[in-house]
Amino acid sequence: MTALKNGENENRGIVSFTRKLIADMSAAGMSTSSRRYRIVLNSFLRFTGGAEVDWKDFSSSLLSGYENFLRNRGLCRNSTSFHMRNLRSIANRAIDHGFALPPAPFKYVYTGIDRTEKRAVTLNTICRIRDMDLAGCPHLDFARNVFMFAFYTRGMSFVDIAYLKKSDVTDGVITYQRRKTRQRIRVRIEPQTLDVIARFKTGTSAYLLPLITDDTPDLERQYRNAYHRINENLKKIGRMLGLEAKLTLYVARHAWASIAHHNNVPLSTISKAMGHDSDKTTLIYLTSLDSTAVDNANKNIMALMSQG
Repeated sequence: MTALKNGENENRGIVSFTRKLIADMSAAGMSTSSRRYRIVLNSFLRFTGGAEVDWKDFSSSLLSGYENFLRNRGLCRNSTSFHMRNLRSIANRAIDHGFALPPAPFKYVYTGIDRTEKRAVTLNTICRIRDMDLAGCPHLDFARNVFMFAFYTRGMSFVDIAYLKKSDVTDGVITYQRRKTRQRIRVRIEPQTLDVIARFKTGTSAYLLPLITDDTPDLERQYRNAYHRINENLKKIGRMLGLEAKLTLYVARHAWASIAHHNNVPLSTISKAMGHDSDKTTLIYLTSLDSTAVDNANKNIMALMSQG
């Protein structure tokens, strides 16, 4: 990545620095990070009215104003935090390149993540999804097959699924590097997984599933389009089944972890299977899934009281 030199006029402010950072990341193949920074930069420019802001003016009062701007546009705390955390990452890179910033600019803004209740579907629901007759609905059938592939591969995230190549399969094992954590993961292909793969027609494409269809500069666009299209079709499937929660690709990951947990699979095994950095991450992940166990415990206590 090309180094940003302090003192270069074109990189003196937040906007110009971030634009250069985005360009360098894109050139280095860091498409996900560059896209995040681009989203945040465009939002920040709406706040500043398109004006440049010098790093010496990157103060806590400026960021508090930006946070209020985001809230007034209807963003929730997790969404405003997304912008602040990415701005903080950009600011840290600016500091690394010798730019002087005011002290503690993020002191008065929220940079955490509020836990939201996530309801994992049951194994029975997974089986219902698997057994649906969708022969007359090829788009829904395609979405269902991708969902089941994610579940069968231990809750593999969609971004990793989309970029899988046929060359990643050797001797009945999928070996890939998580794009989020860079961890190298091996997944044995079970008969159910192989059956799903056989349903896809990829022709001469290098990719294992027909989500990214060709090696062109717009790989990320192909991935994003497939992601949104499949999620919309999964929501339709969920409504057909009468599910309370929205059915999305992420539900497959949640479901695998939850089902494994409720079947006494050790936490360390679940953590390794999902490519988490630590057992702590997995524990936070599992405890955020739902409150069913707590609700059942409370119900049992109420029953005991009625017997008294």
